[in-house]
Amino acid sequence: MHDQIKLHFNKGERRKIQLDVYSCKDESFVILGATYEIIDHKAQVVASGDCAVIDKTLSYIFEASTKGLFTATITLIIADEIIKEKMVICVS
Repeated sequence: MHDQIKLHFNKGERRKIQLDVYSCKDESFVILGATYEIIDHKAQVVASGDCAVIDKTLSYIFEASTKGLFTATITLIIADEIIKEKMVICVS
C-alpha cells in the first residue's frame, strides 16, 4: 500500500478531483462503476454521488464550503472486485 492521499483546499474553492487507476501487474481491466462519499470530522456525510469514468480516470467535484478535515472514500468496481481508496481533504 502507499501513503494516504492528502489534498489541500481553501474555503470557497470548487475543484475537480481526478484519480488515474492502473494495474500494478499491467493487466487490462474495465472500470464498471465508481462512487464517492465525503465525510466530515463528525462522521456526517456531506457529499456523495457517482464519479465520472473516462477510460481509466475517475473524477468528481469537491466544493470546500466549510473549513475542517474531511475523508473522501472512492469505491470502484472492476470485474468482480470492489476496491476502496481513501483520501484526506484539508480545508483552511
